[in-house]
Amino acid sequence: MTGDTTIVAGIEVPSVSPVFLTVVGFHVVMGIACVIAGIVGMPSEKRPGRHPTFGTIYYWCLAAVFASATALAAVRWAEDYHLFILGWLPSAPRLSAARLAGNAGAIGSGYTSPAWACHTSSC
Repeated sequence: MTGDTTIVAGIEVPSVSPVFLTVVGFHVVMGIACVIAGIVGMPSEKRPGRHPTFGTIYYWCLAAVFASATALAAVRWAEDYHLFILGWLPSAPRLSAARLAGNAGAIGSGYTSPAWACHTSSC
């Protein structure tokens, strides 16, 4: 540790607070879980089973990443507001579209994002 920063795996984290560092750790783990769920779910057949299950895991991990990013940005708003915006851009459409459809994260809900629906049909 140097001053009020912590070095984790060669990355400088601008805090020594155990609470902040715990939230950063949670954020990283949920982000990795999102990537793994996406990698497993995307190539799976689009039928009940693996695809919707891993889609649900992806959805809730994405919600956790967004919530933790919001908390981290709020603590250091002046320095990190742009990171909040970068986190909001991909999260908001996916999280709100599923919620508006009334089946947020439901396994086997049949929800398809508008972008994918357009890609797979004639729009």
